[in-house]
Amino acid sequence: MAQVQIETAFVDKVISGQQGPFALKTSEPHRRKNDRGEYETVGRTFRDVKGRDVDFSQFAEGDRVRIFGREVTEKREHEGKDYYSLVVWADAVVKIQPRDAAQQAQGAPNAGGTGNYAAAPTNDAQTGGWGADPTPF
Repeated sequence: MAQVQIETAFVDKVISGQQGPFALKTSEPHRRKNDRGEYETVGRTFRDVKGRDVDFSQFAEGDRVRIFGREVTEKREHEGKDYYSLVVWADAVVKIQPRDAAQQAQGAPNAGGTGNYAAAPTNDAQTGGWGADPTPF
């Protein structure tokens, strides 16, 4: 089990049951520059995001999120074969405001840059120890 902070992932599906939404399926794209200087997606990491204290009803397919929690590999068996999934037991999931929407809300023209991301959670009791400015690995 490892503590993780996933800076940006996309919600592929919100998983719902009888009690409502209880998990997310996410993908984290991996990009690199090609010979023409354009960025292209060369791979993705798929994860299931679960958590007891997270309100998954606030998310929709296509949302961009930041995830704080513990990552584990879960094994399951189906028809005699073993399957493995990456699962994040989330302490917090934060929706990231799209770059264009943030700049339009501030009245600024689209000038590129890193965008205006939602702040990381700062309440240690809520996030399981994640501070406002976690040190990158």
